[in-house]
Amino acid sequence: MSDTPISDSEYREICEFLYREAATLDSRNYEAWLQMLADDVSYHVSVPTVRAAGDTEREYPLFDEQAEQLRQRIQQISNPRFTHAENPASMTRRFVANVLVSRGIQQNELEVASNIMIHRCYGVDGETHTYTGARKDILRRREGALVLARRQVRLDRPLVLSMNVSILI
Repeated sequence: MSDTPISDSEYREICEFLYREAATLDSRNYEAWLQMLADDVSYHVSVPTVRAAGDTEREYPLFDEQAEQLRQRIQQISNPRFTHAENPASMTRRFVANVLVSRGIQQNELEVASNIMIHRCYGVDGETHTYTGARKDILRRREGALVLARRQVRLDRPLVLSMNVSILI
């Protein structure tokens, strides 16, 4: 992250973007969420691998998707005929915290670091899981509005206990 400061109004706009995005995903309004993405979006979610002290830290990817793959994922989880994992649909609540922002390397980009917590309740028995992690986003402007250009999420747990991760993290 660069040391170039941003204004209070920019910080508020970025936080509101992240909160709107979380609410949009929680309400399963996936078409609106797709509109919040840059055309060249990159979306990466990983879990840490457990290593002995002193070993190089590594990550195991869960998702590594671009715009078209995200659109296909949305089609799948939105249509009960295409998915068993989201039929019935998961109920989620996303929390975004500890938002730090700085100017990006590119002039029209902002680097955003945040922490997330997602509570998920799914299935007919109401099984629940909580996902927490650190997120690094690149936001950029498109026609004056912020869009998500890149997301890297590193979940805190090395083992995902749910049978599937069919929600967007």
